[in-house]
Parts: sequence; structure tokens; C-alpha cells
Amino acid sequence: MKIKSAKIVCYVFCSINTVYYMAPFATMTLALPAMLLEGGGVINWFYTHDSIVPALVIILGSGVLAFCLNFSIFYVIHSTTAVTFNVAGNLKVRHDYILPYVLPAPSAR
Repeated sequence: MKIKSAKIVCYVFCSINTVYYMAPFATMTLALPAMLLEGGGVINWFYTHDSIVPALVIILGSGVLAFCLNFSIFYVIHSTTAVTFNVAGNLKVRHDYILPYVLPAPSAR
């Protein structure tokens, strides 16, 4: 969607449209390498299940979760700024390094 004023033309950033239009290109880009590198393993994994339904639920569920993750990233960047998202990521990494030293180790039985 375009917003026009006298001299300025800007585009309104819509998170759902960005993910909607980005997903097919990402799928096309990754489809061939995924088939070449993991094709045989995926086919063998299908045969480990009695029915194909649990395997498809796992695959489709992970796709839905990936879509939700991408949407939330674009929504946060739209609502704040990319700098805020980057700072939050750096804080997460800092916590990932500090928390193992702060929390007590689990007791061995």
C-alpha cells in the first residue's frame, strides 16, 4: 500500500504481506538443496512410522511454527526498529552465556 503526499511517497510495511510474498521464494530456493542433501533420509524417516499422518503432522506443524516465527520477527521490526530487534538478540545471547554460571548445576543421582 502506498501513501502519497505532495512530494513524499512511502510504503506501509505490512508484516503478513512480507511473510506471504517471501515464503514461496524461500521454499523454491531451499527445495532443491533439501532434496539433494536430505531426500533419502526423509523418505526413510517416513517409513519409520506406521502411518504417514504423524510424519505429515510433524512437518506441517514445524512449517506453521516457522511461519509464526517469521511473522513475529517482521511484526517486531515493524512495530519498533531493526536496531531494537538486534539489541534484544544480543541481550538474549548475553543471558545464554551468563545463566549457566548463575543457576545451580543439577544434582547427579
